[in-house]
Amino acid sequence: MRKSKWLVALFVSLLALTGCGKKEDFAEVLDASRKKMDELSNYAMKMEMKIGVKAEGIEMTLPVVVDAKIDAKSQTGEMTTSMQFMGMDISTQSYTQTVDGKTTTYTKEEMDDEEVWTKETSESATDYKQFVSITENSTDIQKKKSDDKNADYYQVTISKEQMQSLMKESSNLMGDSMDMEGYDIKNDVVVDVYVDKNSHYITKLGIDLKDVMSMDEMEAGVELTEASITISFREFDKVGTITIPEDVIENAQEYSDDMENDSEYDEPEM
Repeated sequence: MRKSKWLVALFVSLLALTGCGKKEDFAEVLDASRKKMDELSNYAMKMEMKIGVKAEGIEMTLPVVVDAKIDAKSQTGEMTTSMQFMGMDISTQSYTQTVDGKTTTYTKEEMDDEEVWTKETSESATDYKQFVSITENSTDIQKKKSDDKNADYYQVTISKEQMQSLMKESSNLMGDSMDMEGYDIKNDVVVDVYVDKNSHYITKLGIDLKDVMSMDEMEAGVELTEASITISFREFDKVGTITIPEDVIENAQEYSDDMENDSEYDEPEM
């Protein structure tokens, strides 16, 4: 009897030392990381989106990259959007600011060989938290082998409604360079989530939408060959305060459809 108790005590001690028998609660880990992200005052974010289409035997892939600095405290963002289209490298600088539930976007445009700042106001607020809170209410959480020695890798499933909302915010952030109108998310989506082992911040999200995104009847005859989003986060609470330059605010012209016709290039409609 004494020997049995001694063996049990030894076994329990070994489990405590090795961590065996103690299953990590992945939902709690991701929830803690999400809360840390929600509490950030500012951060940098890079969003890379690729949309590939095929029609009448012709294939085209449109990559769009948004390199942004977000001041969550003052709801202000500064970003550079770059894309490649028909052999051209196109880059656009812009600022966004949300006040009283409305978002004003200031964009540098090339018109008649002259750089002009335009402004456009939306009746809705840009919700940057959609990006940092993507794991909220996620299901089917699995921990996978990570290819990054500094980060743990999880796969989570989010609802199609969450993904549709994220796509809307992505489109708002990217502006006219990536108009997601006419696209629909038909199923729940698996998201790759990387969490830094030391800081516990979410550092990268990866989303493959090819098999869950559909196009409406207006896009009949067009096959979707690629659809992916990668979002990386860095400079946590190191970006500082973002201020839109006074000359941009004072000199920005109200955007109109006529300006699009006068611009250096016509942006593609997706």
